[in-house]
Amino acid sequence: QADRQWLYFTFDEPPEATDLEGTPGRGDSGGPALLLVEGRPFVAGVSSLGRDGKYGPGTYGAVDHFVRVSSYQDWIRQTMAAPPPETIEAVAVVGPSKADKAVARSRPVGDASLPDTPAGRHMAAFLGILSERDEEALTGFITNHFAASALSARSAEERRPAMWGLVEDLRGATLRQVVRAQADDIEVILSLPTGEDRVLRFRCEEAVPHGIEAVMTGRIGRD
Repeated sequence: QADRQWLYFTFDEPPEATDLEGTPGRGDSGGPALLLVEGRPFVAGVSSLGRDGKYGPGTYGAVDHFVRVSSYQDWIRQTMAAPPPETIEAVAVVGPSKADKAVARSRPVGDASLPDTPAGRHMAAFLGILSERDEEALTGFITNHFAASALSARSAEERRPAMWGLVEDLRGATLRQVVRAQADDIEVILSLPTGEDRVLRFRCEEAVPHGIEAVMTGRIGRD
């Protein structure tokens, strides 16, 4: 499946699977989805997040989400054609640094508060879903908190399986630290009962009411 921002790959079981069908696993984020056009490979997507299959990562039923490169081709071409800047702003693109994680681990669990912003309220509502683990409540969350443009691309019912997989994956998580806090963007560190830390980010539309456009998550470990 595909929408404006994402390509979705499901790891099917035989006989539905293709001869060489597979799926990315943990640590494969950033890998490409290649499309052959007249024998030439083109990068169609970049692996960003996924949902485990019925027996864990890399097993049948796993769904991987790739950022759709064609949606950003104008920006990519403009950036490549532009002269290099004299200075480059440092931006964390894969999660907090080890120093950030060390600070987060030194804080008592719960010593973090979500901002009273549209993105912060989206995150607060989702964390409530984690404690309730109610599929109907999740459908309501998707309907009420996602951007209209996102829901026109994929309905709440279409989004619910992947979002429910995320709820199951983050079961028992507690808020440890707010890493990014803007009206239309929020990123937090969640702690799981297993000792793992996860990054969860909601990127929202710039215009009011700042509905959710994309959900991103990743493992950051504690090493």
